Amino acid sequence: MVGDFNAPGFDWKSGLALPNSHYYSKLKGDAIYTSTCLLNLNQCIDVSSSNLLDLIFSNLSDISITPVDSGLIEPDNYHPPLIINICLSLATCIQNYKYLYHKFLPGDYALLYNNLSTYVWFCVYGTTSVDSAVAGLNAAVQDAMEHAIPRGIINTHVKFPHWYSSSLKYYIRKKNYFYRGFKKEKYKCLYQKFSFYRKLVNITIKSDRLRWLKTVDENLKSQPKQFWKYVASFRKRNSNSIQLEGKHLIEPNDIAD
Repeated sequence: MVGDFNAPGFDWKSGLALPNSHYYSKLKGDAIYTSTCLLNLNQCIDVSSSNLLDLIFSNLSDISITPVDSGLIEPDNYHPPLIINICLSLATCIQNYKYLYHKFLPGDYALLYNNLSTYVWFCVYGTTSVDSAVAGLNAAVQDAMEHAIPRGIINTHVKFPHWYSSSLKYYIRKKNYFYRGFKKEKYKCLYQKFSFYRKLVNITIKSDRLRWLKTVDENLKSQPKQFWKYVASFRKRNSNSIQLEGKHLIEPNDIAD
């Protein structure tokens, strides 16, 4: 969370306002500090001057902020230009992943109403804990939905090679869209659009593949599995037959003879 919080005279490490700070600045600092504590956020800038107004709150541990001497406009002591470096771990794409979802359109909402109207709500009204009441309410609604609303399965099967860029996938979808339109309407403008995106697809496939091969080559030492996976893609699939003296033999006895 980054911004000009305009709360001078506040010590963000201790959460206390300085003795000479303005009353309204103290109120604002207290409100911001309380909110960030509830969200488990820390103020990341080393505030050497208590009058620094631009602040950065984050719950990331691997973050570094570096002040610089110049920016787009002339810097001042209250709004210095900053460089923020955040190291984020790369998320791996899970292929062929399936997950369930509720299909609300064919749901039986009369059954849902009956389930909720006849439910014994003692788990919600009979507790003094807000957390327990919320958990009980959520469990009751979820249970009623499971009986009244069917579930479907979404399969996130990835049909494109992993080295296809997002631009290439977009061009392929547009090419297929205009191709279907041309097959249906036979308009010349649709064919021109189809030809345009087909050309983009051919060009982008080559550039994406070259970039991927360059990555495989550069990461040969750090990621050797990627290289051997690429090599394995050229191997022929196993065959149940063997060719001897110009003949394809399948049975073990024929091969032995």
